[in-house]
Order: sequence, then C-alpha cells, then structure tokens
Amino acid sequence: MAVTDSPALSLLAPPLQRWLWEQGWSGLRPAQAEAFAPILEGRQDVVIAAATASGKTEAAFLPLLTRLWNSDGQGVVLYVAPMKALINDQYERLSLLCERLDLPVYPWHGDIGEAPRKRFVVEPRGVVLITPESLESLFFRRGAELRHLFGLLEAVVVDELHGFIGCERGRQLQSLLHRLEEALGRRVQRIGLSATLGDMGMAADFLRLGEADDICLIVSEAETKSLRLLVTAVTQPPDGSNAADAAHTTIAASLFKRLRDANYLIFPNSTGMALTLSGTDPSLLTKADPSSVTH
Repeated sequence: MAVTDSPALSLLAPPLQRWLWEQGWSGLRPAQAEAFAPILEGRQDVVIAAATASGKTEAAFLPLLTRLWNSDGQGVVLYVAPMKALINDQYERLSLLCERLDLPVYPWHGDIGEAPRKRFVVEPRGVVLITPESLESLFFRRGAELRHLFGLLEAVVVDELHGFIGCERGRQLQSLLHRLEEALGRRVQRIGLSATLGDMGMAADFLRLGEADDICLIVSEAETKSLRLLVTAVTQPPDGSNAADAAHTTIAASLFKRLRDANYLIFPNSTGMALTLSGTDPSLLTKADPSSVTH
C-alpha cells in the first residue's frame, strides 16, 4: 500500500490519530492526503475516484469526523448509498471510528427498526447512513422537521456515485439533494465516492449539476490490478460415459486442484451444481433447506 507522510495527520482529531496508530497505519494513501484539506475546509464539493478497497471511505470520513470533533460533536454527516448491504457494512466500519469520538452512527433503511431513528430525531447529531428511497420517505414523513433534523448538516457523502449516473434513480437523488438544500436555505458540501471513470467530468456534473468546473476531482493513481482470465474447454469423453457427469467431475477436480487451501467465490448455474462442486450430495436438497447447508 502506497502511503505518504502528510501534514493532514497532525490535523486529525486526536482520537482518530490514536486509532490510526493502533491500526498500524504508517501514513495516508495519496488520495486520502489530497482529499483532506478541501473536505476539512468544507467550502468545495469533492469527487474521490479510486478502485474498490482503496480507502475512499476513510478519505471522506477522516476529515469529516475531524470537523465534527472540532465542533464539540455537534453536527451531522449524511451518507447516501444505493444498497442496504453497503450501509450495513459501512455501519460496522464507521462505528469503529465514531465510537472513539463519542459520535452516534444511524443506519436508516427499510430493514432497520424505529428505535435508532427516534434517537436521531430527539438529538440530531452524528452520521446517518441512508438509501435514496429512505431519504425520500423521510422527506415525505418529516418534511416540516428538516431544519431541525439537518440544521447542523456538514456534508452529504454519496457512495457508488458512478452507479447513479444516467439513470432514473440518479435523477431522484439529484432532486433529493436539491430539495434538501432548498429546505435548509444554504449550500451543503457534497462528496462523491466513485469508481474511476473514463470521463470524470460526468461524475462532477452529476454531483453538482452545471458546476462541474468548480468541483475538486481526486483520482487515485495508486497501483492498478490486472484482470486474469482463463478459459478451459471440457470435451465429451470418447468412451461413451455420461458426458454431463464426466464434465462436472472434470471441472470439480480442476477447481479443487487449483483453488485448494485458499478462499474463492465460485458461481455455478444452480444450487444443485453448487452442492456438487462443493462435494455435497445434491440429494440433500430433498432432505433439508439448501440455505442450511454450509461449506
């Protein structure tokens, strides 16, 4: 992992500095260091583009949480993601950071109960993780309370920004962000986290329509990963045996030899084939719920 000794480290909230030290961080990745100043200042919209698992979340939230720390924990960061699963994952990830700062984190989607939402409504502070649909519902149900709920809103983080571009759901999100600023009567910093696109201007223009030239674009130039593809042809055996069974046996043996002693994801065409390739008798399907079979 490429890291850099950055002056940003000394500007981090002290509990975050200690957390990084405990995690063994020797510095910040280049994109994280570059994003720190504009996000900490809060005056400019930012798009951070990098590969998956490259530290985009920390690039956005290390300076944002420092801003909340500098405001004595009074403030709100709104994180918008396209999938509930991503919100659940980020909840666990951000909770590790926020607990050091005594900041609450609220996952907010259809599978979450009312208790966390009620706590946020009573005391609007911390980080809210929400889907566009749940944000729309929040506007509908509590439109008159938006100034109370988001009066201290510091920034809106949009994850998987590239997935919203050029689709109806993306236009819905653009409308929601505009309506939120209209309700608050002020401009709120927007931060987009995106996979690298051929034309990053598209991401910038989506994040703040018509103002792409004023958005800070940070594109990670870190190490790139190559895609390795292997195509194997399995032919029908000449001895007249059952071709399908023989082919599956050949494939299973090849997978076992190549992938043993490591972790991989394999995508067969059916649950029965998944059981076959994992060495489980497919007849188990008639005896038990397939979801109960683990390997």
